[in-house]
Amino acid sequence: MFESTVHDPGELAALDDAALIDTITDATRITAAIEARRLAALAEFAHRRCDQALHPSWGCDDWDNAAAEIAAALTPHHGRAMNLMDTGLALRDRLPAIGALLLGGHITAATATTIAHRTALINDPTALTHVDTDLADAATGWGPLSNYKLDQAIDTIVDRHDPDAVRRARTTIRSRDITIGDPRTDRDGLTALYGRLATPDAALLDATLTAMAKSVCDDDPRTLAQRRADALGALAAHTDHLTCACEDPDCTAKTGPHPATHITIHILANAACVLSIGFRPFER
Repeated sequence: MFESTVHDPGELAALDDAALIDTITDATRITAAIEARRLAALAEFAHRRCDQALHPSWGCDDWDNAAAEIAAALTPHHGRAMNLMDTGLALRDRLPAIGALLLGGHITAATATTIAHRTALINDPTALTHVDTDLADAATGWGPLSNYKLDQAIDTIVDRHDPDAVRRARTTIRSRDITIGDPRTDRDGLTALYGRLATPDAALLDATLTAMAKSVCDDDPRTLAQRRADALGALAAHTDHLTCACEDPDCTAKTGPHPATHITIHILANAACVLSIGFRPFER
């Protein structure tokens, strides 16, 4: 790989400061090079599983299946496994110059991952080649940059060769929105909810809903999907837990108010009369 002065932990106390700095530097380079090899292996695995539709009759596609296999092997979140495969494929097929820098330990895995993400919207092969080359020329000097400045440095190069790719990225984040209600589909006491969130917010909401849905006892009659939907209603009612719907009055998961017990509906009867009615909705 390259010459290394990395020492075992038991040897560190005997090193002078210069040797200790060399150990830190070399360990960082080795870590990057090893991560490059892991991402290359992930890319090869994704290639084998997904380049052809091997299982068209499955309930999930081959990409989803590959991510499940990676998640089982490495124990990351399923979505994290997908991101790892995406990054590996990007460094192998789209950004070979950046992949080579990571393999040589000249940039960190975090920098390479950010570059892969910020260039994902480039569709023109010629523009992508130029961006890869220019990024590789500059990336080794980006170590001291903050995350924000790193994003800006990458976007500057992307903008030079494919301005639309940068604008699409900015437009996408600006398009986040939540819409409640669709008269075409809403019926039987249910209301549609759809929209787009910033990725960190979506991940946090997803984890919160799942945690709340799993907080009830095993005798709760609702499916996990139903409990996640009810958990969102609980959050809207400023409640941080989901009340269990089992028939056991002593169930500890029933502690706390029902998430929808404090609703007031304002009914406009006419211009001169407003009636406020408090009610308790049906039990879920």
